[in-house]
Amino acid sequence: MKFTTAATVLALTVPALGQVLPSKIFGLSFSPQCQQAVIGVLTNSSLAACLPVMDLLPLITGSSDSIVPVLDNFMSDLCYNYPPCSNETLMMAAQTVIQGCSSDLQSDNIPDQVVSIAFSTYPTVREVLCLKTSEPYTAQSYGGFLGAPAIPITTPPYNSTDGTFCVTSLLTQLSAYYQTNLTVPFLGGIISGANTTALDLTKSINPNIICNECLFGALDVVDLAYPIVGEAPVQAITSFLGVDGSALGNITINGLFNATCAYKDMVVSENGTLPSTISVSIINSTYPYTLTNGNSTFSPMAMAKRFLFGRKVRA
Repeated sequence: MKFTTAATVLALTVPALGQVLPSKIFGLSFSPQCQQAVIGVLTNSSLAACLPVMDLLPLITGSSDSIVPVLDNFMSDLCYNYPPCSNETLMMAAQTVIQGCSSDLQSDNIPDQVVSIAFSTYPTVREVLCLKTSEPYTAQSYGGFLGAPAIPITTPPYNSTDGTFCVTSLLTQLSAYYQTNLTVPFLGGIISGANTTALDLTKSINPNIICNECLFGALDVVDLAYPIVGEAPVQAITSFLGVDGSALGNITINGLFNATCAYKDMVVSENGTLPSTISVSIINSTYPYTLTNGNSTFSPMAMAKRFLFGRKVRA
C-alpha cells in the first residue's frame, strides 16, 4: 500500500528531519525534545497510515521548488488515497505532543487543551483541503489582469478529478500576482521581511482578493463546524498577528467577507451551502455535517457511495 511505503521512507528520514526543524515556529518554542515528539507522531504507524506526511518532505526540508505541485499531490493522497484518521489515532498523537512538548507549551502559555483541539479539527481541515472548484485560476481570470501564473493549472502535475483543488487555484493566483513560483524560501522572505519587494506587494494586495468562491466555500465549511470562527472579531485576529486592525472596528470575519464582497452578491451561508462552483471531492469523509452545493447535497454516507473499489460512480 502507498501509505505503508511512505511511512517506512519517512521513518528513515527522521535524523534528517531533526536537523532541519526550527527551534521556533511563528515565535513558539520548539525544543529538541518537542521536535522529537512531533517527529515521532508524524512517523508513528497509526498517523503515518492516514496522513501523507511524506508528500510534504520538500516543504519541511526547505526545497526551492514551487510548493503548489507538492501541496496538490498531498491533497490528492489525503482526499483519495489515504484512509481517514480515527479519533483514537488523533487523540493519541495529541497526547504524545502534549507530553513531549510540555515545557514548551508552558513557556509559551499554551494550555494542553489547545493541542487536543488542534488535532480534533482534522475532519474539518481535511474537508476544506478537499474542496474543489470548477473555475480555477487561469491567465484569463479577472480579465487577464494578473496574467499567467508560473505553473499553469493545465499542466500534468495537478489533480483534475472533479475539478481543481481550491488551494491549488488560490496559490496559482498568488503566483501570478507575485510573478514567481511560490517556494518555501520565497514565503520565508515575506514572513521575515527580508524580501522587501514581495513584502510590499503583500501589503498592497487588493482586499477584494477574499471575494473568491473558494474562500467562501472554506468559510462555509468551517462555520458549520465552528460557528465561533465566523463570529470572531477581525480586530482580535489582526492584533494577534501584530497588525493594526483598528480601522475595521468590531466587524466579524463573516461580516468582513459579506461587506467586502457585497458587490458580487457573495454571502457566507453559515448553513453549509457552498457556492455554485465549489464542491467536495473526498473519499470516506469524517466531517459530521451535511454540505449542499447547487443541486447536489454532500454527506458522509452519500459520498461513500460515489466510490466503489477505487472507481467513482454516481450517487
